Amino acid sequence: MCPSVRNRAKQATALGERATVELRDGTRVTLAPETELRVASIGRQVYLSGEAVFSVTHDPVRPFRVAATNCTEVQDIGTQFDMRAYPERTVRGTIGFVDSARAAGITRASRSTPIWRGRKVG
Repeated sequence: MCPSVRNRAKQATALGERATVELRDGTRVTLAPETELRVASIGRQVYLSGEAVFSVTHDPVRPFRVAATNCTEVQDIGTQFDMRAYPERTVRGTIGFVDSARAAGITRASRSTPIWRGRKVG
């Protein structure tokens, strides 16, 4: 089952528009055109439909999680990465800078895949 998007603040961009959002923990998210980001009211979790670049504030105790439109989830403890999550397409992500050896992972259908520096997934 995909994550619920209720009780979350919504940020969205229109065709041709970009926006940068700073979250409560200091994480910065740059949204591409026609993208929707929903931010959980507690914790470090967002829901993404579209494309965004994440500059995640480092916190190994509280991982940052991005849930995507096709039930894929990325978990990160403090890196910079981009993610494309469009309905009915494979989620794609690229780590731009990794602060620790295993900083992020993609989970789909109970399978976790570590993402290393410079590795593309999807």
